[in-house]
Amino acid sequence: MKLKELAAQAGGEAPAPLPPSPPLLKELSAQSGNDLLFAIFDKADELGTYITNWKDLRQRIATRLPDYRMTQDLLAFAQKGELPGLDEQLNALKAVADKRDLLPNPILWPASE
Repeated sequence: MKLKELAAQAGGEAPAPLPPSPPLLKELSAQSGNDLLFAIFDKADELGTYITNWKDLRQRIATRLPDYRMTQDLLAFAQKGELPGLDEQLNALKAVADKRDLLPNPILWPASE
């Protein structure tokens, strides 16, 4: 089912949010034939909203994840030296992953001193 694939792409492994899992997808998965067609027709507005939101989430994840990965790489490289404030930045990056906070606007990093 393409909706399940799109929902899976609207989330993922940390730091991305968990994939959405609305009960409607489970309801649709349990149906087939004319019952499925009627359910899709009946819930078209709700499904349209999900599709729009999930496409937006998928795009935002695709845009931000490379920056997150680059930040990980840069901080890993920085650990080889002794840079002031490095621990705070490492903790901030870990917090983004732990809280699955990749998508808030803006991503709030601790202020540098």
